[in-house]
Amino acid sequence: MTLGNYIDVGPKDREIKRIIALRDSLFIFKEDGIYRLSGDVAPFTVAPFDFSTQVLAPDTAVVLNNQIYALSTQGVACVTDTGVQIISRPIENQLLKIAQFPNFKTASFGVSYETDRSLLLFV
Repeated sequence: MTLGNYIDVGPKDREIKRIIALRDSLFIFKEDGIYRLSGDVAPFTVAPFDFSTQVLAPDTAVVLNNQIYALSTQGVACVTDTGVQIISRPIENQLLKIAQFPNFKTASFGVSYETDRSLLLFV
C-alpha cells in the first residue's frame, strides 16, 4: 500500500463495520455513523454523511437498485447519495422484539434480489 492510496475515515478509535459502493460514491459504515467517499480521480473526498444512523447488523447492508439497505439503530435504513430514509415503521415492533437476542447482530444478514426488486432480511 502506498501512502497516496490511504485515506483516514472518521475517528481512529471507531471501527469500520462495512463498506459498500454505489454508482457515484463509496459509503463507509463505522461505529459512529456513515461516511461518504466521493470523487472521480484522486484526491478523493471523505465527508460525514449521517451520524444519527449506525449499522446494527453489518451483514444486513446490501445494494438494491443503487440504494443501500441495512438494519440500523433506527430500523431498516435506505441509504442513497441524497440521504437516509427509515423504511421499517410497519414492522418496527417485530424488529424490537428480536433485536434483544444475544446473537442478533452477528446472525442477521441481508440479500438483495434485483430481478424481483426485493430485499430479504434474515434475522
